[in-house]
Amino acid sequence: MTKLFARDGDDDATIHALKMNRFYFAQYDVLNACKRASQGIEEILLETA
Repeated sequence: MTKLFARDGDDDATIHALKMNRFYFAQYDVLNACKRASQGIEEILLETA
């Protein structure tokens, strides 16, 4: 992250940092959805066992 802001006033680095921020938030949402899905599958498996 510090490399993104190493050059003060670099517009390209700023835009890239904003894109990466959106990407990381999207990854976080995907991981949360996977976790909820796996918990649902686990509950189904435990109920049918």
